Order: sequence, then structure tokens, then C-alpha cells
Amino acid sequence: MKRDFWHSVWQNNRINFHQPNVNPYLQKYWPTLGLSNETVFVPLCGKSKDMMWLSQQGHPVFGVELSRLAVEQFYADHRLQPDIEDVVHHQRFSASGIELWVGDFFDLTAEEIGHPAAAYDRASLIALPPLMRAEYAAKFAQLMGKGSRTLLFTIDYPQEKMDGPPFAVSPIEVELLYEKKFKITHLRSRNILDRSPRFAANGMDHMNLEMFVLEKMVSDRVD
Repeated sequence: MKRDFWHSVWQNNRINFHQPNVNPYLQKYWPTLGLSNETVFVPLCGKSKDMMWLSQQGHPVFGVELSRLAVEQFYADHRLQPDIEDVVHHQRFSASGIELWVGDFFDLTAEEIGHPAAAYDRASLIALPPLMRAEYAAKFAQLMGKGSRTLLFTIDYPQEKMDGPPFAVSPIEVELLYEKKFKITHLRSRNILDRSPRFAANGMDHMNLEMFVLEKMVSDRVD
């Protein structure tokens, strides 16, 4: 999907994916990662309130977002006045332990961001069509540090009944995308169709929220 699409989404306020409250499943399952005060990487972060919750748990937060408007809205929503500076391919906003880079996720380098030890992906993977998901997963693995832990959420539904985003990403696809670089723990699957009238209106019989922990392996898996 082209950059212009996401810029248009934010400019026209078509942000149904933005949750008005902190994700309750983040609050429930984040402690299972056993983290302390590690910096949490949030790719394709938008203006998610989940970042403020992570900060309140004692984590420095680092996010990347294509839309400057989304980043500006995040800081405005929380009454924060960020410092702003240019960094290579991105523009860095920072305030109160939350650092958000405006620019393309795929332009990040591990040297720039320091191989994060933790990450949170609620709506990044599912924002991308199939071919881009493979590219995203490879780039994500390249960026994350050895032994890092990630809380990953996807949704799974009959893709033929509705176009994305958000796109359907099944547990089988998660395995195919990440199994060579990460140990994958499937935490839970829950049908949330009753909370998603737009999906129910398209004749779906299920819309499953899939929850995973990814732990970056020290060496690649060899089959």
C-alpha cells in the first residue's frame, strides 16, 4: 500500500482502527512478557493510547509512524510539547519518555534504533497486504535484538468477504512469517465479532483476535 493512502487516511480522519481506550488485552497479557524497564518499540504506531499506558508502566517508548499528523495529535491529546529534530530519513518527536519518529518504517536501521529488547504490535501487521507483510516481518526481525520479546495481536476472519485493512492474518501465517527468527507462543484466540458490527454486517461468522508472544532467537532456525 502506498504512502499516499495512509496520509489520506489521517488527513480525512478515516481512522476506525484507532481505539479510544487502552487495549484491555495489552493490559492483561503484557505482564506475561516478564519485562522491567526496557524500551518498547511500537511500529506503525499512529496515535495509540497504548503507548501512554506502556510509558506509565515504566517503559521508555519508541514508535515510528508515517503520518506527521498522527504524531502531532498524539502529543496534543496528552498535552505534551515535544522537542522536534531531523534524523536521517525521519523527524524525531520526543517528550516525557515517548519518542516518535515520523517517516517510513522500512527506512529504519538497527544501528539507529539500537536493536530493541521489546515491541508491541497491535495494528501494524494487519495494516499491510500479503506481499508487504512478508517484507515487514523480515524488516522487523532485522531490527529486533536477540532475546527480545514482542506482544503481537492479529485478527483472523474470512478475507474473501471483506477487503482490508485491517487484513486477516491467521496463526498459520504468523508461523510462516516469523518461525525462522522467533520462538512463537500463541497465547489466546477470541471471537470478537460481537464487538465489530462492520464485520458482522459483511456476513462473517467469526472475527478472531489472535494473541502471540514472539521471542527473538539467538540463532536462526534451520529446517
